[in-house]
Amino acid sequence: HSLPIALLVVVSAVVIGSAAGAISGYRGGIIGAAIMRLVDVTLSFPPILLAMAVAASLGPGLGNAAIAMVVVWWPVYARLMRAQVLEVREREHVEAAVAAGAGHFRILTKHILPLCWTPILVSATMDLGQVI
Repeated sequence: HSLPIALLVVVSAVVIGSAAGAISGYRGGIIGAAIMRLVDVTLSFPPILLAMAVAASLGPGLGNAAIAMVVVWWPVYARLMRAQVLEVREREHVEAAVAAGAGHFRILTKHILPLCWTPILVSATMDLGQVI
């Protein structure tokens, strides 16, 4: 049971964290600052202690333990994705897409996110063993 649960935890954390980090990095402003303050608060707690507190508040069960692990892991991916988006959005091909009149969603999904996945996937692969 440990490998499928760990895979589910890592995939969920990557999806949630990457979405939050991409929004924070691309849009910035109050929304980006609020997302990053939530990330900072979550990362300020020791991971094991936070996971135990969340699992205890949710009650017993494997599903609740998985949710607790997602709560611990998603901020790591949010911070990593935000850093990647901040770096990639300054590149010339993104500026060209903006000048060509591409919408925000298209710029993010076609020009920024494909270049941000490599460090996320490497980190997810390494974290899979830790989640187990």
